[in-house]
This record gives sequence, structure tokens and C-alpha cells, in this order.
Amino acid sequence: MGEVNSIIKQPRLIFVNYSDIINWSVSYLISNDFGYNKKYNLFKLGDFLKKNRNTIMVDDESTYSRVTIKLYNKGVHKRDELKGKGIGTKKQYLVKEGQFIISKIDARNGAFGIVPESLEGAITTADFLSYDIDVEKISPYFLTLLTATKQFSVYCQGASSGTTGRQRINEASFLNVNIPLPSLEDQRNMVDSYNDIIKLVKQKEQQATQLEKDLDNYFFDVLGVEKNKDKKSLRGLQFIGYVNLHKWSLDSLLKENILNIEEGKYKTLNFKSIITFFEGGKTPSKSRADFWNGAIAWTSPKDFNGIFIEKSQDHITDIAVQEAGMKVFPVGVFLSVFRSGILRHSFPTAITQIETAINQDLKAYAVNEKMLNKYYFLYFIHTFKDMILKRASKKSVTVESINTEDFMEILIPVPPMKIQNEIVSTIEKMKAEIKSLQQQAKEYRKSAIEEFEQAIFQ
Repeated sequence: MGEVNSIIKQPRLIFVNYSDIINWSVSYLISNDFGYNKKYNLFKLGDFLKKNRNTIMVDDESTYSRVTIKLYNKGVHKRDELKGKGIGTKKQYLVKEGQFIISKIDARNGAFGIVPESLEGAITTADFLSYDIDVEKISPYFLTLLTATKQFSVYCQGASSGTTGRQRINEASFLNVNIPLPSLEDQRNMVDSYNDIIKLVKQKEQQATQLEKDLDNYFFDVLGVEKNKDKKSLRGLQFIGYVNLHKWSLDSLLKENILNIEEGKYKTLNFKSIITFFEGGKTPSKSRADFWNGAIAWTSPKDFNGIFIEKSQDHITDIAVQEAGMKVFPVGVFLSVFRSGILRHSFPTAITQIETAINQDLKAYAVNEKMLNKYYFLYFIHTFKDMILKRASKKSVTVESINTEDFMEILIPVPPMKIQNEIVSTIEKMKAEIKSLQQQAKEYRKSAIEEFEQAIFQ
């Protein structure tokens, strides 16, 4: 409907020179009219991009840096370093700093960029197109901004062909596209204006990052817990007090004193003494169509996105609950991922805001709210997740998991309820400020590209 409306709004004939027709498609011809500002002359990309033909035959004993281009205009980066014997395609292209490079396969998804200094002499396959830029005509940074626009992305989608998932952009179509070319001075002014706003973006992002660190430090300080006392930093014989032993096993001994929770300001209790129920979930049979796509939420690790579970991607039916013996947990319980590859670096935990069943990778539980503010417990879990992972994680050949017995032995400081409430209030204020800074950064970033687009497009 949007495409139809855009055509209706332009009740005019569109004339295209015969020499410019490289694709006999009405949709292509229309999409190639980007609505550029008429005050700028149009030039083909091929007028200032010269294809890089510098090839090399890979030597088995030499080491090479390989290139990857992140989608959605997120830049050119090192993919890896590899010895030549591990590289299947021996004929490769050498790229150099300052070249414009695109991925044939992912151009339609914004895989463009400028080769950074760190990738001087890196190699690519023929699935990447690299070009020298005539900097007397166009600023590389201006070109990068132009290719980041939505309009340019739409063009690249239309100029790509092939099977789904493996579509490649047509190089002739790409080089033949017309773009507006302001003077170099105007190009630099546009880039400078964009960068001025991006400085504000980075400033807000840095403030948010620092505030996140301050939040963690606040929690450590208010509890009187010494931070970063990691066993890896200790040398020689280490002595552990009898009262600090939580479990008689070598593995447990090696994990002790990662953080001296028990040496803080307040008494400690283990999770076992404050958790009131603790249950796992399961997956109803996938072969039963009548078990799925019902009205009951079914939460799995992919549904964790923050500190609340507000919706699930999958749903089950009443029949699944009854016949598969599923339990539906109420609003306000904790869900934690106990089995997933994500446990290598995180411990997703959230409070449900919906009634939901869960899969076998999760645990549902609640805490005694006469002893603990539930949000104090939640923020403790998030702040001390590294300690929890080190003490309770269990490695296996297939996937990482949390050992339930070890998890239950983890200690948590239990300040008076008044102190807990104050901690929760302070953290929530800091989190609100972090969220505000992140939102400001997002809005600044959006306005930067919009300002550029307003200058280039009608």
C-alpha cells in the first residue's frame, strides 16, 4: 500500500534515457528515482569508484587478516586471522585503507563501509567488491552516509537477484546508480554536522555506561563487599576459614572466596533458606499440533529481554497443560535460565508480568518477601551474576548449566528491610537515568541521519 501511495502522489510521466536503462523493470526504474534534492547534479557511482583488481594467491604458510562487513552500516571489521592452508579459495583480493567496500550478498542489508587503517593489506573473496575512491570528487565519509540512507538500501534490495538468502547485488546496476554530488565543501559541512550530533550520541552513551558501573559499585559499597577478589589473582597457599566453607568438595573449595559476601556489613543467608519454591518446566510434544498456538504463554531463554517477562514468542493450549502436565506460573515469580550457552557470560533472570509455562531450560521460583524485597533480590542477582556463574556453573560437552545445589548455597546479605527498600529505590532511580540517557542517544542518532537526509532528499 505504501508503494502504491507513493506512486499516486506523483501523477506524472517519468522519462528515463535509453542509455540509462540497465534493468527492464518498472519497479526498478521507479525505485531508482530516489527523490534527491534537485539543486545537486547527479553522477553515477561509477564516475568516482574504480574497482580494485589487486589480487593475490594465498600462500599456505603465511597468515592473513580477513574482512567482514557488519550489516546495517555498522562498519568494516576484521573477521579473523588465518594461515593460508586454512583458506579454501586461493585467489583473493588485497584491500587497502580508505577503499569503499561492499558485500555482494548483504549489500541489500547495508553491508557497506570504508576499509580502516587496521585492515590495510587484508584479503577478501570475490563476494566482496572494493573500490578506490576519487577523493577529488567525493568525500569517503559523505559516501558512507549516503549509502546508510533508507532510500539507498531500498535501491540495493531492488538491484539484488538470486535465490532467497543468497541474493547478490548486480555490480553494473550498483555502479550505474545516480547520486547527488554537492561541492566538496558542502559534503564536508554535511559530514561535520552529522559528526557533531554523533559526538552527543557518544557522550550520552558514555554517561550511561559510567552510570551502570556506578550502579554496580554502589551495590558493592552499600553492602560492604570487596569487589574483584578473584581466585585467579591469588598465588601460593590459600586458607579458608571453617565457617566460610559451604561444601566439602575440591571444586567448591576452588570456588570459595570469589567474593567475600559473608565479610560485608550485614548477616548473610543462603538462597536455600529464602527461596520458597523452585520448579522447572518442560516442552510439550512438538508432534501434537493441538498443544501449540494457544492462549497460554510458554517462556524459553529467547524471551529474556530485561528484568521483566512481559510476553513470550510461543504459546501453548489448555490441552497441552492438561495432557502434558504443564504448570502455569503466576505473575510475580522469578524465572532464571539454568541451561543455555548464554551462561558463558550472563545469567538471565527476570520477574514475570504474565502467567506463563516454561521450558526445561528455565527454573521458576519465589523468595520469602517477609525477609527480602523481591527487587532487592533481583538486583542482587544481576549485580553479582559473575560470582553466581563462577560458583554454580557446570560445564558439559554440549551446553553450560547451573548446578542447582551450588546455586542454593550462594549467600546473600540481608540488611534490614528499610535498608533493602532504600537500595531498591536508589537503584531504580539510577536505572531510570540510564534508560533516559540511552533514549537520548537513540534520538540524537536518529536526528543525525534525518538531518543528512533532509539535505540530500526533497
